[in-house]
Amino acid sequence: MNRLNPAMLLGTFALAATALLLIAVFSGSMLAVYALILVSFCMAPCWPTNFGLVIKGMGKDTQTAGSIVVMSIIGGAVIPLVMGIISDMNGGNMQIAFIAPLLCFVYVAFYGFWCVRKGV
Repeated sequence: MNRLNPAMLLGTFALAATALLLIAVFSGSMLAVYALILVSFCMAPCWPTNFGLVIKGMGKDTQTAGSIVVMSIIGGAVIPLVMGIISDMNGGNMQIAFIAPLLCFVYVAFYGFWCVRKGV
């Protein structure tokens, strides 16, 4: 990451995913499907960039920090459950359930831009 600021990259891609998920939630056409497909491309750089930002400067605690980040992958098991609950609460409307990952991406974008501001 010599040419790009990793934190800016993380924040930008998470913000793009947030915008695409807003389209997916509120669009009533095939545009929603295309937006969901594009979200996958936004997720690709997020995991390795986030991992690098978290362990950066941890010194002797790098292994522990890395282990905690890897354990946080459980979100991939919890968020679909939350989406199912949201969908069930809205008469089976799966489209509105994408609010759950949208909120996750808002948090990741906030973290990325916070790191930019802090100079991480």
